[in-house]
Amino acid sequence: VKVVDDKFGTIALFAYLGTGEEKIITKTKCICNTTTNIATVKGYLVSDPGTFCTDSDTETVTVSKPW
Repeated sequence: VKVVDDKFGTIALFAYLGTGEEKIITKTKCICNTTTNIATVKGYLVSDPGTFCTDSDTETVTVSKPW
């Protein structure tokens, strides 16, 4: 399983993610402007190694300017 961020590249690699299993992955980076990131997860099904699966999610971090 590979997790890729559109701004930071590969942020996680692991051999296995079971059905219903969750993993929390974090990446810390200083930003100065509001930023939208897209994280994409790619991997193969253990039950059918020829079947590739993928999913993605978007998150926007809003940066507030100091008073």
